[in-house]
Amino acid sequence: MTSKISARNSGGQKAVRAEWLSAVFNGVLEIFTAVLVVAAFLTIREAHRASSEQLGVQTWLRVDPKFDSKELKLARKHLAQQLDPYVPRKESGSERRCSQFF
Repeated sequence: MTSKISARNSGGQKAVRAEWLSAVFNGVLEIFTAVLVVAAFLTIREAHRASSEQLGVQTWLRVDPKFDSKELKLARKHLAQQLDPYVPRKESGSERRCSQFF
């Protein structure tokens, strides 16, 4: 009879040990998951920053040739003629047309 009781206790100890081991592995898995979430967030943030920087550079590369276009030169010339002796009420809105060109 005592051998049956000791067999039951050793089976219970194995179950407790297995539960404890499972809890430890689950904790380690949760920690790794949290680290991966943080790494993914930082990667996404860096990719967003890099793409917006690249977009700004590409925009300037495309705008630069337009800066010396005939239409923009004429708009700047017209604005300079209007503002030769600068009087604030003399503005006709050509500076708005110049800025809207971009």
